[in-house]
Amino acid sequence: MTGSADLVTTIDIDPDVTAKAAQALTATGYGDVHVVTGDGGLGYPDRAPYDRMIATVSPWDIPAHWWKQLAPGGRLVAPLRWRGQGRSVAFTYTDGRLISDSLHLCGFVYLVGDGEGELSGSITADELVSLHWDRDQAVDPEALRGVLDQPRVTAWSGTTIARNESHDGLWLRLTATDPRVCRIKVHADVPPEVCDPIGGWWRMALVDGDTLVYLTARRLESDDEVRWELGAIGHGPTADQLTEYLCDEIRSWAPKRNQHTPSLIVYPADTPDSELAGPAIDKTHSRFVLTYDPTG
Repeated sequence: MTGSADLVTTIDIDPDVTAKAAQALTATGYGDVHVVTGDGGLGYPDRAPYDRMIATVSPWDIPAHWWKQLAPGGRLVAPLRWRGQGRSVAFTYTDGRLISDSLHLCGFVYLVGDGEGELSGSITADELVSLHWDRDQAVDPEALRGVLDQPRVTAWSGTTIARNESHDGLWLRLTATDPRVCRIKVHADVPPEVCDPIGGWWRMALVDGDTLVYLTARRLESDDEVRWELGAIGHGPTADQLTEYLCDEIRSWAPKRNQHTPSLIVYPADTPDSELAGPAIDKTHSRFVLTYDPTG
């Protein structure tokens, strides 16, 4: 694709990985690829600027060195994380900004040394239920300790999905519109009468002070098919309002669930609010802005 293996640089922090990579590349006729042992978050300035960057680890932020080493008009593909979920995002570097044209659900091993951008904390005494959130979010796990012991409030949206139909677009949509969205992690030993989120590896939640609400689903059977109704389970002082809010969001998302996707624009960290396309998710080296057109 590059026309010459000499134009390609690959980096990994593990010397065993880079040794095996160099050996395999040489054996297959690509020995001119530059194999570097080092911190991928630092890039490799000796060969910069790069027209293409592909990250095969998941960063919480766009490292400052990547900004410096990507050529104007260059492409960056990275499995990024924000608001508890992960997306493989394809960007073009345009006018000092990274503008996405593709977002796909994705999970990947985290970038080593990525700092304390994503925070986590248990909300149960046995530490089997925890929350994961971004540094710029007002989540206090201590305020939620024992919240699952409070009365459960359940609401149903009337929106159903098929057995293999994705609902992840709801989470992505809410990251563009609601700063309270995060992730709840529930150990397999936790019984559903204690915490019963929708199935999957990562589960969406909303935190508002000392109230927790998370996405759930129930099985509905008819003569010819099985479907799942999406709903919300909440605990805490404002659980009634927050569960109904989440169900309203589900109903708003459902009619055009596959017809439009938010776009992600990433700005340098020192960009003032007046130059942003919308509210920012603030990282260390950059500011994430999701733009969403609900009528599009």
